[in-house]
Amino acid sequence: MRTSSILTVSLSPQLAATARKAAKKKQMTTSELMRAALRFYFEQTHLDEVVRASERDLRAGKAEILPPGGLEKLMQS
Repeated sequence: MRTSSILTVSLSPQLAATARKAAKKKQMTTSELMRAALRFYFEQTHLDEVVRASERDLRAGKAEILPPGGLEKLMQS
């Protein structure tokens, strides 16, 4: 039973060559590079969503910015 799915992606010749070159430089396969790129994209997208939610909470008065050392003080209480 296969533990992965095959996904076909179209890239411009220039982008495909750049991807192959980057994979070779990192000593990984092109598939490994694409998986790493997708993981990075999803992590970055999640981080962006967290930042936007935090900014909304700040504007709505539901959160505050801690002063320097504030996190340590909060953790000790």
